[in-house]
Amino acid sequence: MPAEKHVALLKEAYREWERSRGENGDCWLSILDDNVTLRSLSDGRPGMEFTRQRHSKIDVASYLAGLTADWEMLSWRVEEYIAQNDRVAVLANCAWRNKRTNKSIETPIVHLWRFKNLKITEFFEFYDTATAQAAAV
Repeated sequence: MPAEKHVALLKEAYREWERSRGENGDCWLSILDDNVTLRSLSDGRPGMEFTRQRHSKIDVASYLAGLTADWEMLSWRVEEYIAQNDRVAVLANCAWRNKRTNKSIETPIVHLWRFKNLKITEFFEFYDTATAQAAAV
């Protein structure tokens, strides 16, 4: 079943993401298609410029570098995986501290993933963008 394989890949990546406190982006890069599309609800707003839309694995590496340059993960907890065919939704809660402002946020977060040939081709993240942006500026 493809959906079960997709969830298994994501569970492994999220375990490493949480273990490394967001410092090891290789857990994501290893399962991305070269032509992946990344979208974030913040979409490059002031203080969150790294969240602009991305269109390749190299671009996603830049997103991850921007994230870890600006933010420190305080916690990450996956609550649920919902999978059907080539799509997986992940419901989680996370907390981050902005390194420039020293402000912290805690927010529910939803990740939507799409797979093709066991590689991620699309990613879209939803979270409390107003709180994140306020902490970033």
